[in-house]
Amino acid sequence: MIPAMLYLITYLIYNIICIKLNKHKPWIETSYHGVITENMDTVLLDPPLVALDKDAPVPYAGEICAFKIHGQEAPFEAEVLNRTSGEGVLRARGPIDCEQQKEYTFIIQAYDCGSGPTGAGWKKSHKAVVHIQVDDVNEFSPVFREPVYRATVTEGKIYDSILQVEAWDQDCSPQYSQICNYEIVTQDTPFAIDRNGNIRNTERLSFDKQQHYKILVTAYDCGQKRASESVPVHIDVKPVCKPGWQGQWPFLFFFFAVVRAQPSNIHFLYFSTGAASGSTDLLPAPSASTNWTASLLTDSGRDSDLIFRFDGRQAANIPERVVPQNLTDQFTIATWMKHGPSPGLRAEKETLLCNSDKTEMNRHHYSLYVHNCRLVFLLRRDFTQMDTFRPAEFHWKLEQICDKEWHYYVINVEFPAVTLFVDGVTYEPYLVTDDWPIHPSQIDVQLTVGACWQGEDTCISIPDIKAVVMVLPPSEPRITIAGVERATWPASELRTPAGITLFKDIRIISTITKSDNAFSSGTAVPGILEVMHNLDYCDVLVIGEELNPEHESLEIHHSSLLGKHLDATNSTSGISIYGVDSMAHYEQAIRQVRYRNWRPAGLSERRFRLSCSELNGRYTSNEFNLEIGVLHSSEPVEHVNHMAAESQYMRPVHHPLMVHTINSDHISGTPPAATVVIVMCIAALVVIVVLGIYRIHTTHQEATKEDEEGGKEPEMDWDDSTLTITVNPMEVCRDGIILL
Repeated sequence: MIPAMLYLITYLIYNIICIKLNKHKPWIETSYHGVITENMDTVLLDPPLVALDKDAPVPYAGEICAFKIHGQEAPFEAEVLNRTSGEGVLRARGPIDCEQQKEYTFIIQAYDCGSGPTGAGWKKSHKAVVHIQVDDVNEFSPVFREPVYRATVTEGKIYDSILQVEAWDQDCSPQYSQICNYEIVTQDTPFAIDRNGNIRNTERLSFDKQQHYKILVTAYDCGQKRASESVPVHIDVKPVCKPGWQGQWPFLFFFFAVVRAQPSNIHFLYFSTGAASGSTDLLPAPSASTNWTASLLTDSGRDSDLIFRFDGRQAANIPERVVPQNLTDQFTIATWMKHGPSPGLRAEKETLLCNSDKTEMNRHHYSLYVHNCRLVFLLRRDFTQMDTFRPAEFHWKLEQICDKEWHYYVINVEFPAVTLFVDGVTYEPYLVTDDWPIHPSQIDVQLTVGACWQGEDTCISIPDIKAVVMVLPPSEPRITIAGVERATWPASELRTPAGITLFKDIRIISTITKSDNAFSSGTAVPGILEVMHNLDYCDVLVIGEELNPEHESLEIHHSSLLGKHLDATNSTSGISIYGVDSMAHYEQAIRQVRYRNWRPAGLSERRFRLSCSELNGRYTSNEFNLEIGVLHSSEPVEHVNHMAAESQYMRPVHHPLMVHTINSDHISGTPPAATVVIVMCIAALVVIVVLGIYRIHTTHQEATKEDEEGGKEPEMDWDDSTLTITVNPMEVCRDGIILL
């Protein structure tokens, strides 16, 4: 019994001693930021993992025994390197993969060793947040999205981009996951590739020389790691189709046409109607019987063929005897054409063939034209043939139309279907517009090549006129700065933290001299026009000695420049405000320039000069000089800047034609006439009262003198107790004359 009691007492005493020894909790930082390289195990922490305990150097109580991580998903563990110093290290429990997770966040705490070897009475620190970022390693090579790339090109053409290859990378960081370069591995090929993977040909390809190309392309990521496998690219060369006939069309219109943007050329034009005679040549060689092509401009073709050139100023009117008259729902139009892009954003129609009313109206029955690199065929039927809403306009958008190359076009009409053949390849219209048939009439029609006949228009003869163009020199702007040129301030105002405002009422005006010329009389009426320009800088310079930074300064608050495209720099010579902005914004900024002098005892005046410029100094303003006088006084009295106070009651009037100097007489103004009359009446009233008092006083003295002489006439004493004087100002003062 006694040994058990002794053991219990000893245990209690030991615990009390332990509690007294371990008084403080360990201390660590509140947050840690760490970096671990992919596939490595050690984490670099900032700040380093160190725990402190105020119980040091007491054994166990002042030592750090463990760091514990809270968060089951965090693949990290903490280890104590030195129990006395509290240093620790953070390691990964397994491989870290950036592609799976780029960042980790968890909680860590430090534990001391308690009060003895058993760790009894241990204490733990507060919780700290740990952020860990995983650095990527360039472990993956680029891989192409397609195993093989194929493309087809037409011989004789230069392409900006034949096709685009694309590769990707599995790395997680932008540096290693992005593709920075592509390269053609195959040597001596007429192809090149850019950094985006676009493949183009560097020379014109020939089908006769080589019909197929196979090239190998590789890719590099931004870490310069090359793709593990190159991708093959197959490019086939397509020959240019040669013109030829396949089958037989029931109705054939031929016109051999070479159409360029400037000028347009037509080589030959055939119109086949399917009649027994076959086709109709609309542009034959000039002869006695075919003279409608004699006035056309001509070129010689490669095979000495005759080419007719159309530049928009000439056309060929086909005689009525040549034009087919029995058009049905089936016919064909054929032509050779060479055409390039038309100048301008909205190009006009370039007509190849047009059949329209000869007189009275401008209705187009059928026409073939090019508009904005689109080939359009118009076919309007008569009511006698069709009385419903039917297809009327057929549009084709092909690259051959504006590639400046020769192509053979055949338009086969089997109404309501219309088919286009270009170099033997069939193209259907991408747009078909319906319209009502046109009303039948007895008006003759005119078939024209190279233009459309406008039957409604009539030509008039316009005489030549003479005109004179006078080139006058440009009006140069004049920048004028105006405002109060002298102001006086008390010295106490200069010492205040805000200082004084220098250019409170400044005004900047830009004017140009404009003359309205009357050419008939040869006289000019000049005038001055105010315009709003942008300035690029204004300088406020000190005249005389430079500023002494020890007791004076020129300042402009940064808030005065907010919302404007302005900035400012200052020095001992002054302040420069610069930036392209309006005159109004410059005025607002200059009015905020302030001058301070916290020791103005020896200062009597300061002078400043303001000048502005626009167009990088090409036009400069006048030099506006401002003189500031300093008023010194032994007693602190309140001073008023009369010139500054005067301006706030003045209403600014802006004259756009000229700048006027304000006369001081106009500022003071002239008193109204009513005020003058009232003042004169009051003066007259005062004079009358004074004269009345004077008469009373004189009479009183005479009465006193008579009393002294013996009172010869006592009954004549003056009684002034009831004296009353009434004055009517309107009777007393009239037209400035005093009436008594």
